[in-house]
Amino acid sequence: MTRMKVIDDGVILDPIPGSGLVSVCLAFPAPEAVEEPGSFGFAGLVMELLRVGGGTIPEKEISARFDGWGGGLSAFCTDVGCGLRYSCLPEVLNDSLKLLRGLIDRICVSESLFDRERQARMALIREEREDPASECLLRARMNYFGISSLGYSALGSTDDLQAASVDQLHRFSQTILRKKGCVLSISGDFCPSTVIDLADEWRWDSEACAGVPTILRHGEEPSCEEIIRHPKEQTVVANLFGTSGTLGKDALIRSLVLSCLNGLSGPLFEEIRERHGLAYYSSARFLGGMERGMIAFLSGCEESQVTFLTDRLSEILRRLMVRGFSQGEVEGGRAQMRSGFLMSRQKSGWRALRLALRQIQGLPIDLGESAEDFLRMVRREELRDWCARTLDPSDGITLRMLPET
Repeated sequence: MTRMKVIDDGVILDPIPGSGLVSVCLAFPAPEAVEEPGSFGFAGLVMELLRVGGGTIPEKEISARFDGWGGGLSAFCTDVGCGLRYSCLPEVLNDSLKLLRGLIDRICVSESLFDRERQARMALIREEREDPASECLLRARMNYFGISSLGYSALGSTDDLQAASVDQLHRFSQTILRKKGCVLSISGDFCPSTVIDLADEWRWDSEACAGVPTILRHGEEPSCEEIIRHPKEQTVVANLFGTSGTLGKDALIRSLVLSCLNGLSGPLFEEIRERHGLAYYSSARFLGGMERGMIAFLSGCEESQVTFLTDRLSEILRRLMVRGFSQGEVEGGRAQMRSGFLMSRQKSGWRALRLALRQIQGLPIDLGESAEDFLRMVRREELRDWCARTLDPSDGITLRMLPET
């Protein structure tokens, strides 16, 4: 039986008596809801600046206090939400919440702190692009999502970060930190009555978040096939298919399809890696936000294997469109999803993060119970029909990154 309580649609309490620690997640809107051309990467940068004290509390002091209370303060930024999270001992929960609120209210970053954290983010972007697989996914994002926050990774754009000023960052921070719809989630060993009185301090009175910005493109439509030469030795192939975002009605079916594809008994491992030895790695993943997404089949291989690999993947997808997954593949996918939820529920940090991000996205607040119901009832035919609608090789986009030599 769930003990969760939702207060004013902005505070979620998930008490777990006897668990020993309390985990807190303060989540803000996703980059796609607040960033626009010129500010790609600002959401994650604001979170990192808050993590080190927001310019109002010395970094050493903020680190010492949160480290001493439990697990330290960390920032996160994903396609569906960003924020701050930490774990602490139950007896210091109220003090930690007051300090956290003070960070949000008083952010005032100096030029030196801003430049240091900005340079650190830009270095992470450059490092990301050094990896051929990551670079291929970044190219795929821009190809499919166009000029939008989803067209980059959550780290953002080096051009936008390089051109940013402290004043721009402060204006942006007032936008994202004052949005109604921000969520505070608390999970672990605490008594709800001890924090309910603090709920009033977490109310935002400003207007709700604006809708997802219009997506701009370099051209009218994504390229159907693109070949890029790069200085690395490895060849990377990405096969892309459009799909709905996290709010789509087929989100759970998509998750199960990906589990079936990626498992050790799934076709990507069995046929592409084991039977033919075509790829160093091959996996299917979802990339996207709340409204729009894509499925990316990403494989690393030798250049001489590209055509053979692409043909084998097309064969797999056409088979799924007609016959669907085998019973063994479906059971393997189900087991993988179930075990993932079962293990994750044991961690208060995962619980707090999931609850906050579900609320941010406007999804039903649960800890995977809806997925359990789905897994019990879903039929193989439903997965086959989804594959037929979504993974037709003739409708996909192919991106090949080949060595310059």
